[in-house]
Amino acid sequence: MYKTTVNEDLSAYLYQACSYFALPTLSLGVIKEGCELLVFESGDKSLQPPLYKIGSLTKLITGIAILELKGEGLLDLEDRVSKYLPWFNREFHNVLSDEVTIMDLLLHTSGLPRGGLFKKNPSQAEVIASADFSEEPFPARSTGIFKYSNLGYIILGFIIETVTKDEYRSFVQQRIFDPLQMSESGFGINEMSAGITEPHSLSYFSGSNKSPYDFIKIPLLNAPHASFDMHSHLDDFSKLLACILNKGIHNGTRVLREDTIQGLFKNSRPINAQLNSTVGLMSINAFKGIAYFQNAEHWGHSASMLVMPGSKFALIAMTNRGSGGLELWTILQTIAKYFTQHQNADYLNYNYPGYLRMIGEYTAHSQDPLVISRQGARLYMSSGMEEPSRLVYKGRNSFLKLEGANSRYIISPHLEKGQVKGLCIGPYYYNKSGAETGVGHTNKYEIITGVYANNTVGRIALFERNGSLILAYSPLKEAVLEQREPGLFIQATGPFIDEPVNIDARSRELRTGALIFKKADNHTY
Repeated sequence: MYKTTVNEDLSAYLYQACSYFALPTLSLGVIKEGCELLVFESGDKSLQPPLYKIGSLTKLITGIAILELKGEGLLDLEDRVSKYLPWFNREFHNVLSDEVTIMDLLLHTSGLPRGGLFKKNPSQAEVIASADFSEEPFPARSTGIFKYSNLGYIILGFIIETVTKDEYRSFVQQRIFDPLQMSESGFGINEMSAGITEPHSLSYFSGSNKSPYDFIKIPLLNAPHASFDMHSHLDDFSKLLACILNKGIHNGTRVLREDTIQGLFKNSRPINAQLNSTVGLMSINAFKGIAYFQNAEHWGHSASMLVMPGSKFALIAMTNRGSGGLELWTILQTIAKYFTQHQNADYLNYNYPGYLRMIGEYTAHSQDPLVISRQGARLYMSSGMEEPSRLVYKGRNSFLKLEGANSRYIISPHLEKGQVKGLCIGPYYYNKSGAETGVGHTNKYEIITGVYANNTVGRIALFERNGSLILAYSPLKEAVLEQREPGLFIQATGPFIDEPVNIDARSRELRTGALIFKKADNHTY
């Protein structure tokens, strides 16, 4: 595989991404025809390629390891997990776990919960012990239905160790990294990972932040190896993607079995009408073919990848800021469209494709009116007497206002039948003039709304908007909560659908997953 730099159009677009989305550093690679690597590095080009923790892209490695063992006849994907891990029984996390198969773990259809946000590589004994602490207040969904689970991939790592009688990272090193010459990829925090780029976390829901993209430096932390702890850099990971595009061949030598590559893509379960879960990845019909992708986050790093086997085309992006997976995915989608549309530079922009329907006046209860106007295809927002500021489209029907009022929130249109009814801006809802008036604030949840903090994870916000109770993990990630019984809510939307949230007004505590948050005295969103 030969390497060149991206052209001027792509470089200009990517430097804008670093500015708009506050990415401390950005590494991006484009693999064409399975043999050409186009590279963008925002940092000092004279330095070694920066290393990043690539989060859930690790799951692709774990999936490949399982499929290699299957190809050797050492396991079957329809084997029950309890065949290899006898402790995995009916009582584990209230799941019908004696029915859970290896395939269920690979495709996130085991019914297991997301799992605690482990900041270490847990042993089997520690995972068993965690079941009592993180048990959900009612049974998890049964097998066969998609429910994203880091815990499931931790268990796959245990199965690999049981079958091979070797440590997970040692097996991956020998079977995947060494043959692909991925010399600087690995797991954990040790002498081999000293060059990992300094991680950053978003700073949010405090009086000091002025934007969703204010960030601070944080310590480098461990995570479960088999689930989301791998570190790598652009050169190393591109070798793996090129090997996948070339059906397991690297530099003329077979490294991965051909049936392993086939297994990555043919094993699939639907998530919804557009999206499917595959081994370590997701798939969607897009860009004139089937695209396989994953967005990933670690503690202070993020990564995103896209693979189109039919076109022998792949993209990989890495940054040293947490909660950046969706921004990287927006960038990759734009670049994929650019290459599938004959490298038309008109696609390299931050404009909203439906910009005309956004134009108009908006009002909210006790808030100054907003106006959205346009200059060409660009959208601008003004509040009160301020000068208009540009709205940058960041994918998934959401925007970032570059400066001025409301620039600390993500802005999302409320759409019904393709029409914009209003704007969701942090805890506020703005009705569009001419549209039906929204529900507005009811103060129904006033006793529990506010900012909640966890010393190791950070701050989250609970607020009412347009009659709905919203849990915001960050200004970028929100979930609408539905109440099931006093103090118990279910996440109806967002990154962890159906996960319960317990809120105790007397103790001022909020619990989601395995984490407990205490209500903060500072209620600034």
